[in-house]
Amino acid sequence: MATAHRKTELLLRLEPPLYEKQRKAIFDPARYVWIEASTKSGKTLGCLQWMVDGLQRDPLNANAWWTAPIYPQAKIAFTRLKHGLGGCNGIAVNESELRIQFPGNRSIWFKGSDKPDSLYGEDVSRAVVDEASRCREEAWHAIRSTLTATEGPIRLIGNVNGRKNWFYRSCRAAQQGKPGHAYYKLTAQDAIEAGVLAQDEVADAEASLPAAVFRELYYAEPSDDCGNPFGLDAIERCIAPMYGNNPAVWGIDLAKSVD
Repeated sequence: MATAHRKTELLLRLEPPLYEKQRKAIFDPARYVWIEASTKSGKTLGCLQWMVDGLQRDPLNANAWWTAPIYPQAKIAFTRLKHGLGGCNGIAVNESELRIQFPGNRSIWFKGSDKPDSLYGEDVSRAVVDEASRCREEAWHAIRSTLTATEGPIRLIGNVNGRKNWFYRSCRAAQQGKPGHAYYKLTAQDAIEAGVLAQDEVADAEASLPAAVFRELYYAEPSDDCGNPFGLDAIERCIAPMYGNNPAVWGIDLAKSVD
């Protein structure tokens, strides 16, 4: 057990160490932690650290899951952890199953979530949903069901990918104080200040990408609905508190296809 823990610290020396805001978000004690984050802000490394550290305190024979939208994306995290823990006594790597086994027969499995029905059935001690904004909502339902018996914790991380998805809605609920849930945002500026990203690289991305795409990927700011010609900020400035009197006039906007 101690050997595995020392190797976890080695992983942090091989990669950029967790910065304060990153560690605070990922290691929040809440059972559900939702993190909207910039690309390359360190969310994958931090959640691998959280999973390895926590698994060592889970019961014998525990299974933890790392899920991503498709199998090749899950394999990226598997390879990263395998290299970080390579050569450690008591660690066994199964390439065909994308599984890393720790002392006490505790295992981390790396899975694609593109076939949600394949995710039901297992009892999972802890889980990470990577690139959650690009995962199907049915996959989230399946993954949540695997935590029922263990009451295990979960981290859901990803870029902002518009507003019309379950991850965006769930982040807003957590942000508004849903019991048992915590919400964080990690931006490119946080990563720059921590020395994880270079200012010049982010500036180059800003110059190369459409503004809406850049703001989503690097600053976790969702783009406005394409059917809204004014911008959400302009609309929000026109909103006033509701009046208590009965309405005298109704205005109805009949959406063409999607409201």
